Amino acid sequence: MNLLILFLLPIIYDVVRSEHVSTFTDVFDLVAKYNTLMEEQIKTKEYDRPRFKVYTEQYVSTDYVTFYLNETIQFSDVRENVKGCYNSSTSVFQAPVSGLYLFYIGQTEPRGDLLQADIVRGNGHEIIGFLASYILNTKNEVYVIANLDADEDVWIECAISQCWSRYGFYLMFSGVLLQEL
Repeated sequence: MNLLILFLLPIIYDVVRSEHVSTFTDVFDLVAKYNTLMEEQIKTKEYDRPRFKVYTEQYVSTDYVTFYLNETIQFSDVRENVKGCYNSSTSVFQAPVSGLYLFYIGQTEPRGDLLQADIVRGNGHEIIGFLASYILNTKNEVYVIANLDADEDVWIECAISQCWSRYGFYLMFSGVLLQEL
């Protein structure tokens, strides 16, 4: 399921780039119009990963890792970091420009993880999303669309006394600029 974002992001990117979008509802309505196209691309495997103006994708790089309440989860295995918006030493995404962003966090395989995580935004510590994944659950994912100001931060934080993962690679966090404002 972690590949779903690779299929979904090009569609969202094309929609936002080619259509006037003024509200979150507009984004969801436009994405819904392209579901058939997305399904066809998945079936035929004829999809192209666009060059995003701002894009980041990273994983937890350590097996058998533990995080504690209010600790920032360290996604230190950075696969993509267009515009350098993700700082792997602090595990914080910083918006390089004001805009509409899509964030994803997911446990992408059934590996015995215990994770309750908040997607946190800005200095006011605003929670904009939440993921709960327990030992027997599989492939839990959350997508969040947020309007960020330039230099505003987003990070993932442990929301319970202890979060852990047997296999870090299966915990992923990504962010992409959908539309500059």
